[in-house]
Amino acid sequence: MEQGRIKGYATDEIVGKDFSLFYTPEDKEVGLPRRALGIAAEEGRFEAEGWRVRKDGSRFWANVLSIPSAKRMAP
Repeated sequence: MEQGRIKGYATDEIVGKDFSLFYTPEDKEVGLPRRALGIAAEEGRFEAEGWRVRKDGSRFWANVLSIPSAKRMAP
């Protein structure tokens, strides 16, 4: 499914932006986006369910799987 259909962003307006845009203010406040990246880097993946935020500010429930990119994993 195309990214914009769920989150409301066109590809050209979201690529290169910090993924924490999709997290709620409450999750950002407690550092969840950075913690998720840390876990993905250390363990090879991070999976969780929770509220995420669309471009228009509305929330949706999501199952999220984050994995490190191969480029960043290379020695």
